[in-house]
Amino acid sequence: MKLLLIFIYLITSNISYALEKPNIKNLVLSKNPKIYEEVVFKDSNDYDVNLDDFKGKLLILNFWATWCAPCREEMPSLDDLQSNSNFDNLKIFPINIGQENLSKSDAFFKEIGIQNLEIYFDAPITLAKKFSLRGVPTTILFNKKGEEFGRIMGTIDFNNLEFINWLKTFAYLGLDSKEPVTVGSSKVAPRDVLAAVLPNPAKLGHLMHGKTCAGTWVKGTLDGVSRELYLYHVADNETTMREWGAQAVLWQTAVCPVVALELLATGVWAGTGVKGPDAFDSVPFLNLLGEYGTHHGMVELGSGLWPSPRPASKPSWDRPVQRPSVRLR
Repeated sequence: MKLLLIFIYLITSNISYALEKPNIKNLVLSKNPKIYEEVVFKDSNDYDVNLDDFKGKLLILNFWATWCAPCREEMPSLDDLQSNSNFDNLKIFPINIGQENLSKSDAFFKEIGIQNLEIYFDAPITLAKKFSLRGVPTTILFNKKGEEFGRIMGTIDFNNLEFINWLKTFAYLGLDSKEPVTVGSSKVAPRDVLAAVLPNPAKLGHLMHGKTCAGTWVKGTLDGVSRELYLYHVADNETTMREWGAQAVLWQTAVCPVVALELLATGVWAGTGVKGPDAFDSVPFLNLLGEYGTHHGMVELGSGLWPSPRPASKPSWDRPVQRPSVRLR
């Protein structure tokens, strides 16, 4: 009986410890684990990888790109998690959604010292649409049945002991299960209990740390020349909470329409009828976006990072950029 009580204490204390962990507050749990059909992506040899082949394992899909500064920040700890001895049935898939080739991706891994992870690709960006990704990095967690039970939006330290304890407790003790168990005279699903006692993520903005990166990938022709580029902006949650009282993801969603409305209200933009974004001058929009404090830039395939038009009052950027020989229009 004494050993049983000790065992129960250890389990319950670990559960409490995991639930109270402040560093997983940007983890959003799905009330009803979701099953996706045809989760297929490419490995480094261009062979198909089907997630269904890995049922029975705890799976982590991490979506990243070489130009994503927050991805660079968190990837080494994700690499450590793959080799963590606490998880003998864990498989991590770092999936590049930047449409970048193997050579560039491999150079990125070598530069930041990745040793335990393999490179995978989402081509042509099918999973980004399937999972409705809003930015990178995004990490999606799958239970042993192949169901999504949660996702991390933004960066996290995967070496954090509290996160590791949470993952062990949640995944290995079956707390993600939606199958009812009998407790006294009642039946309840472990997952429903967990969802009920966890705090509401919408009310935890002041406890969340990390950055989100969101943007738009554009392909087209300008002056007869084919162009393909990615316009992005990065938001730091602590900054947006301090200055605007809003979480980074919410702020990123709202700031662009606010900027557009301000340009219309001040007469910088004008027009009647239904117009698309290309009907308006982009330079005032990007300048005003910078004045609102959002770090943004542009990536063009084959030519490195492009800076957006630099506001005079905001001379600094989120990271160094390579200046192209062609000016932005």
